[in-house]
Amino acid sequence: MAQGCRDILPWWRDHRLEFPDLSDLARNAFWVMATSAANERVFSIDGHVVNSRRANLKSSSVNDILFFSSALRKKR
Repeated sequence: MAQGCRDILPWWRDHRLEFPDLSDLARNAFWVMATSAANERVFSIDGHVVNSRRANLKSSSVNDILFFSSALRKKR
């Protein structure tokens, strides 16, 4: 990780009184990890749902399919 990337959150913490709203926004934006196994799993499942044959699905339909797919996996 680049040095500047590691120092961004402490900088916003140190300047939170100077920029209170931006500091809150930065903390919410930068605390999320770039990758995780859970996110990768979701993208993998998305790739099976949204393929060339289903490229025109509405986002609400994709969300419904992913929701029911997740519920079925948890039930097993």
